[in-house]
Amino acid sequence: MKKAIKVLAFILVMCMTFSIVGCNNDTTPNKKQGVTVSTMKEINGRQVVYHKGSPFFFNAMHLRYDHLVTNLDSAADKALADGMRLIKENGFETVIIYVNWGKIYDGEKYDLTWFTKQFKEAEKNDLKVLINWFGSNVCGFGGYMSWQKDYEKYPSLMDDYGRPVVGTGFADGKRIPDFSQPIFFEEESQALRLICDWLYENDKDRRTVALQICDEPNNNEGGYGQWMSQFVNYANYMEKLAEVVKTSKYSMVTYTVLMSAGYNDEIEGYSFDERLKYLVDLPNLDFVGYSIYAPDTTPRFKSLEQEGNFPVWIGLNPSSWVTPGQALYSIANGYGYCYYQFVNYGEGDGGYYSYTNDKKVGDTVYGSRDGTADLLMGQFAGHLEVDHKEIVNMNKSIFAMDELIATNREKMMVCFNNNCKNDFSGKKNLDDEKIHMTYKDTSKKYGPAGFMLKAADGNFYGFATRDSSFTFTSDITVTEGHYEGDKWISEGDVEVKDKSFTAFAGKTYQVVTK
Repeated sequence: MKKAIKVLAFILVMCMTFSIVGCNNDTTPNKKQGVTVSTMKEINGRQVVYHKGSPFFFNAMHLRYDHLVTNLDSAADKALADGMRLIKENGFETVIIYVNWGKIYDGEKYDLTWFTKQFKEAEKNDLKVLINWFGSNVCGFGGYMSWQKDYEKYPSLMDDYGRPVVGTGFADGKRIPDFSQPIFFEEESQALRLICDWLYENDKDRRTVALQICDEPNNNEGGYGQWMSQFVNYANYMEKLAEVVKTSKYSMVTYTVLMSAGYNDEIEGYSFDERLKYLVDLPNLDFVGYSIYAPDTTPRFKSLEQEGNFPVWIGLNPSSWVTPGQALYSIANGYGYCYYQFVNYGEGDGGYYSYTNDKKVGDTVYGSRDGTADLLMGQFAGHLEVDHKEIVNMNKSIFAMDELIATNREKMMVCFNNNCKNDFSGKKNLDDEKIHMTYKDTSKKYGPAGFMLKAADGNFYGFATRDSSFTFTSDITVTEGHYEGDKWISEGDVEVKDKSFTAFAGKTYQVVTK
């Protein structure tokens, strides 16, 4: 009897222990073991980000506080607050904030104000957060940090003759850190660990989804050449930084993003695709994305489509009129995407909003775009601007079925009119159904994009970015509504005539074939 009582007591203690520690640490804080807020899962043959136990649709807006401070001085904080509010009002759920190592550390002490100011504005507007870490190598502008002046303490990369390797381009003459040396990792890992510790204590809603370990490390515009001079060194360096995040109190998804620089070069025996695959295979770096800023509506970069990778276009420019087509083409092919950026201060008249026109939004510094003007500055000069109200409508439709989009099989999703023609008639096959989308309004400067998927339940779900017609080969019934969890929530029947229905902008539809 006593033995039985001891066994029962042991079981009771263990149950109490598990109720305190928690069998699942996805969302519950625990001071001993921390939390795992986001991770990657394979669903329907795809890599999918899961955040707090649910699929996360990777669609975010970049907002660069550093650009605001540089260009707006004392108005920067108001522009930050207004920007976060407008991002939320415009239907986005996630913002990308930038954390510059040199803004939170002076070589002696840390001050996280630069980071926390941005985070708290995102929190105030109930936005999820992705962090772009600007650390040891940013767009090729790495080199030594301002406090790393002692070459004895911070060794330089040396060539075969014992001479310091120097950068190329306009940064010629600059030494390159040797990232195989422990001192560089020790310093940068401390910064990432502090950020993760702060999130553990202060991000009560667990809204921070992912951290980008390095931004465009292969970009040669800075000329320092970390990537070209020591690819394996720096790749392994990023992997160790990613491990710091993974083993911190606030564990989350980690990634990096590349440019096309050095695409035709073989570096340390690796082609571009092999270098990308090297990164994809690193155990703690979850995926590798790509930056694209050109108005190209079919930029399918096969390099990203490697086994185990989650392909993401990190830098779609939201100024150009082809943006809806680019976005829907992305999701139909299984890509995540992000808009770079909210406003391009100092980089020409680009961005979701403008700072050069007079169509000011309330008392903000931001001017709205309505798709009627030509872009005058920067790389998009001569292109038509997008009507950002169309992106708002597109966001509404996407987020009515975002978890379904994030996890559906790629071959069961299609995009219509990705070239955004204002007189469009096109058909796409989706499984055994032929779907026809039509739009015609030549008074408009460009037309809408459309999207449709076939889900595991056998039904079709889709929308268009402007009022458009969809026709099926089968008899159909249609309802308007949204997808919630694993269930379609109908908000009313839709009129069907001759197997056709009108999809109104900002709405999402379920189509059931008979």
